[in-house]
Amino acid sequence: MNTYKYQNINQNTGIQKMSENNTSESPSNKSNIIKISVIIIISLFLVWFLLTRITIDDVKNVFSEVKPIYIILGLIFYSLSYVFRALRFYFLLNKKVKFKDLLIIVFVHNMMNTILPARTGELSYIYLLKKHKIPLEDRIATLALARIFDFIIIACFLITAILFLRDLPMVITSIFWVVALCMIILIIILTALLYYTDSFKNSINRFAVKLKINRFKTTNRMMKVIEDTIMSFKKFKSQRILLKNSVISLSIWIILFITYYFFIRAFRIELSFIEIVVTGSFITFLPILPIYGAGGFGTTEGAITIIMVAFGIAESHAIVASFGIHIIGFIYIIILGSIAALLLGLKRNTKKL
Repeated sequence: MNTYKYQNINQNTGIQKMSENNTSESPSNKSNIIKISVIIIISLFLVWFLLTRITIDDVKNVFSEVKPIYIILGLIFYSLSYVFRALRFYFLLNKKVKFKDLLIIVFVHNMMNTILPARTGELSYIYLLKKHKIPLEDRIATLALARIFDFIIIACFLITAILFLRDLPMVITSIFWVVALCMIILIIILTALLYYTDSFKNSINRFAVKLKINRFKTTNRMMKVIEDTIMSFKKFKSQRILLKNSVISLSIWIILFITYYFFIRAFRIELSFIEIVVTGSFITFLPILPIYGAGGFGTTEGAITIIMVAFGIAESHAIVASFGIHIIGFIYIIILGSIAALLLGLKRNTKKL
């Protein structure tokens, strides 16, 4: 009888603990579901709103005048950008991973970044490099450095382009100057991070101690990863590495701006190179927005349309072209990424055999 009571008490205690765990986990799950639902609703609303602004005749007229040769040239240059991205990681990782392996990783990495919202696809690079036995801090550091190079170069292009823009609505001009000011501040911060890694690491430690968050094991593990990552920056601070990767990063973005030029020209839209730089830069920064949905549908078209209309392009033409440019690029990225993912899977299966 006592044994039965003891077992019954244990079962009740176990059930109670499980219910407590489920209760504690449910708020965060609900929060994620709500967040994803809101992003999907916003994306669908933006797509619906833009589609209500055009007619079937608008779509027919724009697509009847599309120049396929420009689309082909755009896809060729976009493919070339993958080569330079892989080359940048190849040198940042000090040639520890074969170039062809990095090229496959870059294809998959870019696909995941395109599909997943808020740049969460960046984690795929960190995960895929784990198979090549690259330390976690080096994986994070090389990715962070690549993004720092990207940001500084895009920001410099965009700030320079904004200086030469003329005859825009006052509201648009004000927004551009606010963006430019924010970018200048961020360039200063990121440059300081590259050159003053020790000071940055000490500041994080002081911040953790002040908030008393260093008492928790999980926080300590995160702090350790952050510290190791910051210290890994020192490996890449030599003038030779910085210069080499600056040149490669600059090449990547010149190639991408040429890609944007061909895609935009394919839909018979006449924009100056300065205007293409502004359009391409804003498209690049869109994925960091919290409302950027899966695939970027809605937000991408909305941003392209607003910028093109500000540059004097007819609204209906801008909307149709924005959908066309986005869908063509999206399909191409998915095809390349899927082929690369298949090659990765085959490679792993071969190694197991």
